Amino acid sequence: MAQSRRELAVAGILLVAVTLAAYLPALDAGFIWDDDDYVTRNPVLRSLDGLRRIWLEPTSIPQYYPLVHTTFWIEHALWGLDPFGYHLVNVLLHAASAVLVFAILRRLAIPGALLAALVFALHPVHVESVAWITERKNVLSGFFYLLALLAWVRARPPAPVPEAKRRVPEAKRRVPEPKRRVPEAKRRVPETKRPMPGTKRPVVEAKRPVAAMVFFVCALLSKTVTCTLPVAILLIEWWRRGRVDRRDVARVAPMLVVGAALAAVTIWLERVHVLARGAEWSLSIAERLLVAGRALWFYAAKLLWPVGLTFNYPRWDVDAGALRQVAFPVAALAALATLWLLRRRIGRGPLAAVLFFAVTLSPALGFVDVFPFRYSFVADHFQYLASIGLITLAGATVARRLPRLEKPAAVVLAIVLGVLTWRQSRVYESFESVWRDTLEKNPSSWLALNNLGKLHLERGELEEAAKHLSRAADLAEDAFETHVNLGTIRYAQGDLGGAQRHFEKALALRPDHAVPYNNLAFVLNQRGERLRALELLEKALEIDPDYVDGHLTIADVYARLGRPDDALRHRLRVLELAPERGAPGASSGAGGTGEDPGGD
Repeated sequence: MAQSRRELAVAGILLVAVTLAAYLPALDAGFIWDDDDYVTRNPVLRSLDGLRRIWLEPTSIPQYYPLVHTTFWIEHALWGLDPFGYHLVNVLLHAASAVLVFAILRRLAIPGALLAALVFALHPVHVESVAWITERKNVLSGFFYLLALLAWVRARPPAPVPEAKRRVPEAKRRVPEPKRRVPEAKRRVPETKRPMPGTKRPVVEAKRPVAAMVFFVCALLSKTVTCTLPVAILLIEWWRRGRVDRRDVARVAPMLVVGAALAAVTIWLERVHVLARGAEWSLSIAERLLVAGRALWFYAAKLLWPVGLTFNYPRWDVDAGALRQVAFPVAALAALATLWLLRRRIGRGPLAAVLFFAVTLSPALGFVDVFPFRYSFVADHFQYLASIGLITLAGATVARRLPRLEKPAAVVLAIVLGVLTWRQSRVYESFESVWRDTLEKNPSSWLALNNLGKLHLERGELEEAAKHLSRAADLAEDAFETHVNLGTIRYAQGDLGGAQRHFEKALALRPDHAVPYNNLAFVLNQRGERLRALELLEKALEIDPDYVDGHLTIADVYARLGRPDDALRHRLRVLELAPERGAPGASSGAGGTGEDPGGD
């Protein structure tokens, strides 16, 4: 036991050290993309009442992951808006998860545990999850997911030893028949009450399923993609014993129920609050199967050969009639069938690992609508936990088939993957560096063009902004964000009519979003159409009651209409939501940004 703990401690120190070293550039990074929605401009982080709202008002935060926002609330109280602290917590959570991967694999007696944990810690495909502050969702939920899994496997008895290894030679098995036989009923101790040789009664073990459930709920409250854990547990039981019976299902039934319930809440909020609805998500069942099949191979390929990693991959054109696209899901099913047929020859491990990969990925394979599908059907952070399946399989294969190469492979992979992760972490240095890298690797990314255009707009570089935004509009005619930003350029150039046309176009594209209402109202207010502006602003604040720009604009409209009390009411609301913007003289504007939340 002491040696086992010593090995865990040494491995833990190693994993934490190499993770911190590889992610040093991320510690110097700033805030990017939707970090403003989650941290820098998130009003619930600013007060004690905000903590209540995080837990009791699901629509007060971008997504109802209250444990994530609670950690942000605590950190905001500790170090304000210094990004270093947020990045450090992300890196430490990822390092802790790598240690948990090692502990779980050792407990399951899977060879190559340290090799697999090193690859998980240092694989560059995980940089998006670790270096992006908003993806606290991934690293926090992953940490609790792995804690729950460790508690579960520690509570279960070891897998039965195969019969061939259990047999004792006949000569050693024979014992002289006792003269006085004890009745069978008195001799036998019931199997369920008989402790393992050399162990005490499993009092502590009895508490571990409860701990697993608590950790599982924490994982769900951080990100509900972890709802697949009970299925992963059943896969492990099948791998260990070759069967899953009713008792196994009964043990995970509470997890299945809680996971399904919270996943349903997320699916509903994704549609009505995050706004994952419309043409971009209108896929048939056949098209969703094509997306899922292709995504599985995409993620496996990025694990095997992590080059060309980018923040926004091209969005595939899905065509159910294209033979090439049909080949992806067919090949995936064929691979699973082959592993099933070979399970007696090569063991159940390869099939269990691949199924873990697929099942854990399933919430992000296209069967459920999530907001990022608007930009791409794949993203590196989607496979954070799922990658453990294939990484474990690779580590075990090397340890079993090429044991002499296990340590050299660990050293070489640690160096190579560490360097790749270091380089990929530098991409996340700033908002601008993320989008410039994206545009270099994916020139057709209208999202990158839009956000770079917005950046130039904020700097007052109107010509450069217009160039990027016009290209974005050409690539995605239905992207309301580009029209919001183009309208803001026209306003800055003094072209109120042009600004109004772009804002009206944005509103027609997204009548369920507060920004176009505010920006159109702002222009109408400048043109003297204040009553119409007031109607639009009331609608904007109905959609998003905490929309600071909306409150600023409506306060200005009320002031011009000679209604100072109403203007003051909205100014005071701004002071509550964003004190730095509620000072006298703070301006409203066609300020609504042409960005969208990252969703998942």
